[in-house]
Amino acid sequence: MSLTRKELQDTVDTALAGAMADDVIVRVRSSSAGNTRFAGGGVTTSGDVETVEIRVTANVGGRVATVTGTS
Repeated sequence: MSLTRKELQDTVDTALAGAMADDVIVRVRSSSAGNTRFAGGGVTTSGDVETVEIRVTANVGGRVATVTGTS
């Protein structure tokens, strides 16, 4: 199940609320993909992959750091 727009916005709001830097960028990306394998004229396996990536970049006094996490 992909994240809803509200869930994505809540994630961004939570990250921004916890930020202690003056300049913060939060990026959230949700994606899904599927695959199907065929052999012998039929489907043998199939699967779905869903990924949520959160990237936070903070700038403090000219120093920039980025952290990225996925689930």
